[in-house]
Amino acid sequence: MVLFLREDPATGKWLEAEPRRGDIQSSACWIENDQVYANVASTNVGGNFLAPVKRSEQELRAHVLEIREAKRVLADLRTNEDAGQRLAVAARYVDADNAFAVHEAFKVIQGCGKVAVPFLVSLMALDRDGRYEERVFRALGEIGDPSAVPPLLGLLEEELVFWTEAKERLEDGWWSGDAMKWDERRILYLHIDRVEEPLRALKEMAAPGFEDVVRRTRRLWITAPALDGAWNGRIVRACDAALRAVATQDARK
Repeated sequence: MVLFLREDPATGKWLEAEPRRGDIQSSACWIENDQVYANVASTNVGGNFLAPVKRSEQELRAHVLEIREAKRVLADLRTNEDAGQRLAVAARYVDADNAFAVHEAFKVIQGCGKVAVPFLVSLMALDRDGRYEERVFRALGEIGDPSAVPPLLGLLEEELVFWTEAKERLEDGWWSGDAMKWDERRILYLHIDRVEEPLRALKEMAAPGFEDVVRRTRRLWITAPALDGAWNGRIVRACDAALRAVATQDARK
């Protein structure tokens, strides 16, 4: 058995390496005959179960060393005052094969401020399979640079075209059960993210000029039951939050 631990800097105690799962088994793996096994969470059967992972013992060792090296490199960037250099190094890790490196890389990139906006926008354009999830949009929202508004609005315009066509063929309840195949549903889930996440970023920016496309997005979703029912009205609420943020900003001027 291999147990992964981390030292708590506040107390000096050793804790499980994966704190989000809340149990020590999620920070351990088992090796038998060069096959690595780990605890995997299942939404289908409930709870955790031991399952083989696609790594041999040697590959696991190499993976751990890669994570340690990424941790060292990204930690060293904290003392580098050149935002361009920090961005160039962190950008190499956005497609890394470990969640730690990806998470830390995006923290560094967000800290680069407006220097990072063109790079983040390029990732947004490439992210057709959701591999960057909400990280790009969260970083753009936190940076708050107005140059990111036009590409975010462009993305929402694309999604307006997509969902205007999609709503004609979707029925209530498409997001659950056996209404459609998983591969088809997953594509729709990704498109939902490409509406909701830009709305969140625009809310954080609260920059005027995006109200029209947000209102049209809201109108489309609220007038189509097959859309508004998905995610229990989350898109409509995201539109309302973005519009409120702009109204609040205008009231302060």
